[in-house]
Amino acid sequence: MDELEHLMGDDMPKKKASKQAEKKPATKKPVKKKPTSLITIPAFDETRKLSKAKQLSLRKEWGLQNGGAARDGLMGGVLAAARDKFGASKVFATKAEVERLCIGIPMPSLAMEYLLANNVFPLSALVMLAGTYGAGKSTLSYEIMRWFYELSGINVHIDTENKFDADWCCQIMRKQDLPLPFIPNRATSLEEMQDLLTHYLKAVKDKLKGTAAEPGPGNTIPCAFVVDSLAAAASATIQDKIFKEGHATRAHPVNALLNTHYLQAVKKLITGLPFTLVVVNHKKKKTDQNGITTEHTLGGEAYNFHESFQIDVEGMKSQFKNSQFAGRYIRLKCSKNSFGPAHRRIMTRLIWYKAEVEVENEQGELEYKEQDQAFWDWDWATIRLLHDAVGDDAARLKNMGLSCTWKSPKADVECLVNMPALGMAKSDWLPWQEAGKMISENPEVTDRIRQAMGIKCRRQLDKAYDDIEQEYREDVS
Repeated sequence: MDELEHLMGDDMPKKKASKQAEKKPATKKPVKKKPTSLITIPAFDETRKLSKAKQLSLRKEWGLQNGGAARDGLMGGVLAAARDKFGASKVFATKAEVERLCIGIPMPSLAMEYLLANNVFPLSALVMLAGTYGAGKSTLSYEIMRWFYELSGINVHIDTENKFDADWCCQIMRKQDLPLPFIPNRATSLEEMQDLLTHYLKAVKDKLKGTAAEPGPGNTIPCAFVVDSLAAAASATIQDKIFKEGHATRAHPVNALLNTHYLQAVKKLITGLPFTLVVVNHKKKKTDQNGITTEHTLGGEAYNFHESFQIDVEGMKSQFKNSQFAGRYIRLKCSKNSFGPAHRRIMTRLIWYKAEVEVENEQGELEYKEQDQAFWDWDWATIRLLHDAVGDDAARLKNMGLSCTWKSPKADVECLVNMPALGMAKSDWLPWQEAGKMISENPEVTDRIRQAMGIKCRRQLDKAYDDIEQEYREDVS
């Protein structure tokens, strides 16, 4: 029978269907559908024994038409109770109140502001500088220390790689005479690095506060604590094991676990203070069995979770030079941003040269001496930012009268620009560095660029950090 059905194909279903068609369909009463109500909410808990009138009143209050206002009222009540219990420093009432708590120091370029989507470098924050070897991570950390130092800030540097070049650091910080613009340290193990960092965080905090007899300046001084690098020093336990056994074994889980536990505790020491912890870290590539290559940083994932920003540093291999200076291009990418959009990129460059400078000799006399100089060319980076703008950024710049005309934009040392917004005539051309400096000195043009390129304006550290927070709380209370 099965074979016959197979040979007959579609005939059998037709016969079965015809027999079924002879049967009279059973009559069913039509089901009345209840009208969909816009004010229906899930059934109430019957244990409350609400009256029908009260249930209807609540349904009207919390239905789709009115539920938003009811929800806002309920959230406001919960928030007010929490603020009374935990304080305004822990529970925030408005978006503005939260955003205003991002306090920082000014940065030297609109390019850096665009990279971080903020016009300040954040305080009370953890920042990671990641990249492969020779990319310029350490050099960027020296530049960040310069920003703090020139605001009368304090810098603490902890070297874990045993290759810190103090002279190069002083060149970048533009402070090559005594006293040193930073406090140098060297750690030979992960535990020693953590001990040093904890000591300085507590010591600087105490010095800023001072005593009744010798009061300090308060939380008005920005302080940078730089660790270079995170994964360079092995745990003392691992080192002892290597010395005992004569060879190394898998150690990453031990270091990562120590970093995780340490960070969970030490982050409290920078919260609510004008402190920024800058961690230099190495980035490595890993290819899986499917041939997919990914990048990751060393030292465990705890720092990745807790960091406010991560700036990836990529040094370009080619260098350029002329009769006056030499340099190299460096690309920066913000791969994580807790205060704005991530994955923004900029191109800048590092310049070095020799110059005659006036220095004081051992006898206290002033004399001229040839000295190595180095600096990050942020003015050039500002114009490069405008040149590289595409899509919505380019359209907004044009709509706000910030268009530029370029001459030799791909040249290494002779790029020229014409920018009418700076008062330049059509026949006027300036090197990118000079035009970038003019922008930094023109607040009106600077503000228009910030508006066009989505750069948030935050509060700068112009008084004690905790006083600024208190002002914000009073504004919204």
